[in-house]
Amino acid sequence: MALAAFEWVQMCREADFHNVVVSLKASNTVVMVQAYRRLAAMMQESGVVYPLHVGVTEAGNGDSGRIKSCVAISTLLSEGIGNTIRVSLTEDPANEIPVAQYLAHRYSSAPAPAGMSEREETILKAACDWGAPLLNHQIDDIPIEDEYLKDEILQACRRRFYKPEYIACPGCGRTLYDLENTFNKVKERTSHFKDVVIAVMGCIVNGPGEMADADYGYVGEGFGKVTLYRKKDPVLRHIPEDEAVDKLVELIRRDSEQSDAGGLGD
Repeated sequence: MALAAFEWVQMCREADFHNVVVSLKASNTVVMVQAYRRLAAMMQESGVVYPLHVGVTEAGNGDSGRIKSCVAISTLLSEGIGNTIRVSLTEDPANEIPVAQYLAHRYSSAPAPAGMSEREETILKAACDWGAPLLNHQIDDIPIEDEYLKDEILQACRRRFYKPEYIACPGCGRTLYDLENTFNKVKERTSHFKDVVIAVMGCIVNGPGEMADADYGYVGEGFGKVTLYRKKDPVLRHIPEDEAVDKLVELIRRDSEQSDAGGLGD
């Protein structure tokens, strides 16, 4: 990913075009941090450094999405990598702003977010405090009594998984279904599965590419239809929305049972 971005950086440089900001997309916090570090180093070595727009794409929602964003973005900002911030949540876009403001305030002279609850601030602070040591493998655990928060931070850093890993885009003009409510329904119905990555994507244009790391994907086609993926392969197409979550759960359950029996069917 860093190499591909650097090719474009070089083309801009050769064309004497410098009105450039570079962003790298990854929902995996480890990949995201390593890619930005590598690109920053490559630009430094080349002598031409463009601003970096940092963020964890398809981070999901709720505490998990906020924690995933904070552990990765704060790690980079603490190293002086990153000029602008995007927090990507499958929620009302306005909810992304206080999290980004918190990060900007922590690592610069930007004003603190107004109206943030004590609980939310505690969550963001813990994610920022412990994200870099965990991602850098300087520690293996964190000494906090809040087991839920500890589990969430460890999973966000991909050090220990206690529930399914979810990828979900924030939605855009191509999203023609109720993405947020559908994502919450998928999480509720699949929470009992272990060691599985599930993506809920808004459209068939970007969805399949951006959920490439997922084991299963729920991708909106538009016009009330959904395609379900197993890894990169579409296995059920044109499913009515009101049947799609049931079909997704059925697909994961069937694969799990077949895997336990020693094979995976089509």
